[in-house]
Amino acid sequence: MVIIMVPKKPVVIRQVWQRNLELEFSLIRSAVKSHSCISIDTEFPGTVIPDIKNRKFFDLNPEETYSSMKANVDASKLIQLGLTLSDHYGNLPDFGGVCFVWQFNFREFDVEKDLQNFSSIELLKRNGIDFSANKMYGVRSQDFARLFRGCFGPNCTWVTFHGGYDFGYLTKALTNSDLPRDLGIFRNLLSHYFGNSMYDVKAMMEPFRFRGGLESLAACFNLVRVAGKSHQAGSDSLLTMQLFMKQPQLNGSVLSSSHPWRSWRMLYCMNLRRAGCLMVFVRHMVNLASPVADTITIRSEEMRRFKQSNRDIQNGTRPGLNPGGDESKNTFPRLHCGSALADRIMCQGP
Repeated sequence: MVIIMVPKKPVVIRQVWQRNLELEFSLIRSAVKSHSCISIDTEFPGTVIPDIKNRKFFDLNPEETYSSMKANVDASKLIQLGLTLSDHYGNLPDFGGVCFVWQFNFREFDVEKDLQNFSSIELLKRNGIDFSANKMYGVRSQDFARLFRGCFGPNCTWVTFHGGYDFGYLTKALTNSDLPRDLGIFRNLLSHYFGNSMYDVKAMMEPFRFRGGLESLAACFNLVRVAGKSHQAGSDSLLTMQLFMKQPQLNGSVLSSSHPWRSWRMLYCMNLRRAGCLMVFVRHMVNLASPVADTITIRSEEMRRFKQSNRDIQNGTRPGLNPGGDESKNTFPRLHCGSALADRIMCQGP
């Protein structure tokens, strides 16, 4: 089976506003019948309610992490949602020789009045988000929710990168209410709206002790953006999908079944253990609270490339890296794989 990593045809990011919302959802409804793997990304005003005890997310239990996420999602408003559809070969929907990715621009956020993290807003402005256009022409969340609920079935596979907030904002939009106080109820809502097949690409890299962001992980796999800019939801959702489609090559035979998505024995489900969410290994979604440890089998050549990319970044030999300095200033943040990587992964020959 050949997995496509880079689209062979031009990719257009469809800007979705209130005026073309119905049309774009009609295209999505037609595409999802054959492209049932969906990656999402959101842009929002950043962290607006910091932890009052200044605790690190690694020190929080699932309930505390969810409480922090809920407080921020409830207090702020969604700015953008990116949506990329793919089949199980990595092909995007083809509309007359052009592939589409969707970027929904929402109108509710008012940059002049609403709660926001200043640095996050400035970053979004630098990357081309026009807040005045969103406010004037953007999608109404209630109209979006109505069309979204009637578009996707229970057999869809959902993909994120560090996606707790993505699912949080999307669930808030679909329910038109604040998130529930109880983590268990939130999990039930996720199952209701998104089914039981949810993957977090960042969590899938946990066995490698990966600690970087979307861009740095893409660099490790020599993937580049084929459309759009970073920190815009449509482009980020596409890059997330490209990374997700790279994982079957690492795992060897994940897509060997005639029904690829449904055949996967390892599902990543909500545990919400860290900032956003951490998906953990579980079997068949039987017990959401009981992660199952497993060994990832990786092809030797892919393993060699990944380790070399990691060494390059750690040593500062990749362009744009500021070795030994503040990681926030690095184009490629440091990865923390180290020598323990080989101890946690079993390699097999090509």
